[in-house]
Amino acid sequence: MGNRRRILTLLYAFIWLVSLIGCAPTKASLSQGLGVKEVKTYKYIYEIPDPSLGPDPIDLKAGTTLVLTSQIAEDTEVEANFMNEKGEGVFKEKTTVGSDHEILFLTEDDAANNELIVNGNYKAVLTVLGKKENIQLDPIGFTVSEGYGSMDEVKTAYQKYLSSKDSIQKVDAAQKAETTKKEADSAAAKQKADDAQLEKEFKNAPVNSYDDLFDNKLSKGRVSGEVLQVLDDTDMLLMLDGNSNKIVKISNVNTSGLRADKWIEKIGVISVGTYNYTTVLGASKEIPNLRYSYDLAHSKWIE
Repeated sequence: MGNRRRILTLLYAFIWLVSLIGCAPTKASLSQGLGVKEVKTYKYIYEIPDPSLGPDPIDLKAGTTLVLTSQIAEDTEVEANFMNEKGEGVFKEKTTVGSDHEILFLTEDDAANNELIVNGNYKAVLTVLGKKENIQLDPIGFTVSEGYGSMDEVKTAYQKYLSSKDSIQKVDAAQKAETTKKEADSAAAKQKADDAQLEKEFKNAPVNSYDDLFDNKLSKGRVSGEVLQVLDDTDMLLMLDGNSNKIVKISNVNTSGLRADKWIEKIGVISVGTYNYTTVLGASKEIPNLRYSYDLAHSKWIE
């Protein structure tokens, strides 16, 4: 009974080992279906597009796209060493196998030193990067036919690209500066017109009685008086005409440097309701709540 159990254990171990070896990828299995699907080369471009394509310039760096077909498992990491006709390495890139088993390499260049954008015959030596070992496959040949004629032509095109980029960016910066200035001038003109309109409205507004202010009947008006108390950075209490029985609260004021007893002459205000004021005797008193809107006398204490 013991020998039978031992034999079965060894048999299961053998079967597991055979299945494991059978699942391990080999150079032959990884090379199945491997081929070139597409080779696409594009050149340096920096130009202003048609207005329908938007305001941003077209900025393309030269490069070659190589798409390979394969039967390699999805998400497998691979590395390609690209070589020219002399067998010299000219570019190296890593990528992963896509869901359709296709392998995409993009040899983009921004320094005019990528030989893969020059017309000619090349090879890609593919290495499948495994967890335990890397497997190098046989070279795959492909041809670049839509690129440049020589590296000298590449360098000339690259310098033209840089020059065009610099020129367009300078023009763009100048146009933006001009637009900003026009917008600022327009805003300043509008503010000047608004100020003139406000001044006209407030100068023609009546000097309201305390009852008008208290009853919240004021849309635009003028008040003068003596500062009773600075409440905070934007609020103060004002005694109309210096009368302690006619106290109003005024908000939206720059009170920096403002002191009590200062006389404020003819400021434009809008009524915004009432305010509960606590007197020095501790009594609560409801007073008009006004918002400063325009300084008719252009007093220096208001910024």
